[in-house]
Amino acid sequence: MIKKDQEELNEIEQQLKQMDDSMEETIGLRKVEESDVIKAAYSGPADVSFNADFYENIFTSSGRDFVLHYDWEWTNSDWQLDEGGTGNIGGVDGLVVGLSKPILKSGDAFDLFWDNDGYLSTSTTAVSETRTSNGYSWKWQDKIANRGGHEDLNMGYGTTKLFFQFETVPSKFEVYGNFGHTWGTTKVESFTASWPPSITFSSSSNKWTDSESFIFYP
Repeated sequence: MIKKDQEELNEIEQQLKQMDDSMEETIGLRKVEESDVIKAAYSGPADVSFNADFYENIFTSSGRDFVLHYDWEWTNSDWQLDEGGTGNIGGVDGLVVGLSKPILKSGDAFDLFWDNDGYLSTSTTAVSETRTSNGYSWKWQDKIANRGGHEDLNMGYGTTKLFFQFETVPSKFEVYGNFGHTWGTTKVESFTASWPPSITFSSSSNKWTDSESFIFYP
């Protein structure tokens, strides 16, 4: 008797499972199994993070001189999705850093570092594109190279330094960085370094931008 009852319970359970699967298919659902792997087709804005620091140079006698660091880094290796193997990843990438208050410019520095070991990417030259009273911008060619038997990105980490004085020192100001990444045949065309800064691309596809702003109090 117990065996018969168990067989009936098993049959009812199987019927309920079939009904559940049938309903999922009817409303357009497919159960994702543990073995299913969902991969992104290309990299995206969430793959990059930003940081900014602001300093005053107290060892100067020429007025209130300031230094702004605006940095970014890739948080993973999804850049490998954008290029099959080694070589350039699309056209040039770019970064524009804008300030909400006018500045008097005195200089800038820009460095790129390899992703795997953090070494300076000495073979990559960043071109300073725009310098206005509200911002700076740069372009560079990103590429994947074989280093030590592994694929490596020449811009896994990037640092910028802006040296300036304010036309009038504000009580607070905003820093806004806009990073543009491309692949395929797309490239960064130009920048708007006024406030707020922006990036123009050669195509509406194969690209993304990411940005982050920070507030400082001089």
